[in-house]
Amino acid sequence: QSKRPPSAEALPAEIEDRQGRMFRLRWSPVHDDTGALAAWVLLVADVSDLRAATRAREEALQLLTHDMRS
Repeated sequence: QSKRPPSAEALPAEIEDRQGRMFRLRWSPVHDDTGALAAWVLLVADVSDLRAATRAREEALQLLTHDMRS
């Protein structure tokens, strides 16, 4: 088994579908023993609920910060 460091291709990206759902994509190449590209691994995760919770948290913090200044 080859111990290759993660490549730049393994960086995550996020996309939004037509219904407004957010998906995190992460892809990484798989190399064989000779170092040749053998396959790709693609992870697709629905992060819509996480993004909505993050937005709600940020909005609540902004409201609290505003109220504390008043």
